[in-house]
Amino acid sequence: MLYLIAITQAPFLATLYYSGYSWKLLYPQRGIRLVGLMNYGELLSDSLFYSALFTTVLLTIPAVLITSVLGLFTALLLNRRFQGRRIAIALLVAPFFIMETVNPLIWKNMIFSSAYGLLTWVLSLVGGTGVDMIGQKPLLSILIMIVWQWTPFMTLILLAGLQSFPPNVIDAAKIDGAGYWAQFRFLLLPYLQSYLSVAALLEVILIIPSFGHI
Repeated sequence: MLYLIAITQAPFLATLYYSGYSWKLLYPQRGIRLVGLMNYGELLSDSLFYSALFTTVLLTIPAVLITSVLGLFTALLLNRRFQGRRIAIALLVAPFFIMETVNPLIWKNMIFSSAYGLLTWVLSLVGGTGVDMIGQKPLLSILIMIVWQWTPFMTLILLAGLQSFPPNVIDAAKIDGAGYWAQFRFLLLPYLQSYLSVAALLEVILIIPSFGHI
């Protein structure tokens, strides 16, 4: 507990302390002076703050919802036994291990480029023209990058949950005549709620400070 307090609460209290002071690092000769709640007042009166807050919510909530749905779908697929299952898991997990600064470079240059990107090539096959996704749809582009990188995270957590589900419960449900949809709705989904909650909370915490994509 002392260790956790030292690495979490001490920096938090230091942040609260310094938020009541004016300290401009570009002008060290001015020193540090007490301003009370003035910094909070300036923040709440700044229109850019609300714009940034709205954009953050617009990126975070849809990203968590989409990754939850895609992660659940892929976890259900990977929970079955089939040839090449380990290779499929490795391929699906790969995006999660790509650095946050490398991920947008891949999408920007290899996929979203209006001159030679994969998206432009696909559109040209059906008679379309190149689309500047980064320039015309920046928010959507960043959302796609985040979803692509964080879906494997959700998949791994939900797959772990599915593999810990007692198989004899499914066998009993099959004997009672429950189909796949009934098994999913009344057995698997309620069982995975705790896994979904934890994964969604972790994603929110980790996606909010995303800076590399922007």
